[in-house]
Formats: sequence, C-alpha cells, structure tokens
Amino acid sequence: LSEIYYIEANQSEVLIYTLKNTYNLQISFSEMQIKINAHFINISDQYLVNKYKIQRIDFPTIYLKDIFKVLLIKNEDETNINHLFNL
Repeated sequence: LSEIYYIEANQSEVLIYTLKNTYNLQISFSEMQIKINAHFINISDQYLVNKYKIQRIDFPTIYLKDIFKVLLIKNEDETNINHLFNL
C-alpha cells in the first residue's frame, strides 16, 4: 500500500497508480474505500490519495511527489480537504 500514489474510480473498476505501474481492479470505488488504510484520503468522488505522496495543494490542484502528476478537484471538495489537512 505504501507504493500506491493514488486510486482513481473508473466506472465499475478502480485504477491503482504506483511510481512505475498502473493496475486495474474489478472492484467498486466504495468497496476500495473500505479496504484501504488510514494513509489514504478521499479527496473527491473520483480519487483516493496517499497523503504521504502529496507534495503540494494549490486549489483546485493537488501535486503528487515523484510522478509529476496533478489531480484536479472540484471547488466543493476544498472544504473537506482543508479539514483533513487542518489548512
């Protein structure tokens, strides 16, 4: 789990992104939320992010370390993220 950067909902499956690979799992996003540990936060209805892989938050963009990937979030998710990180 520590190698996972983020998990993305994709219809009836999830995509799991690590530094070198992407994995598809035939599981719903809600089921995946139950199975993951406290290192992951739900930043939107589409993404679960490993909080230790976040480099910077500049709404509506979350920058991830090492993989040069940015995730865009909706404005309504900003309050939730502020609360999670005590911003």
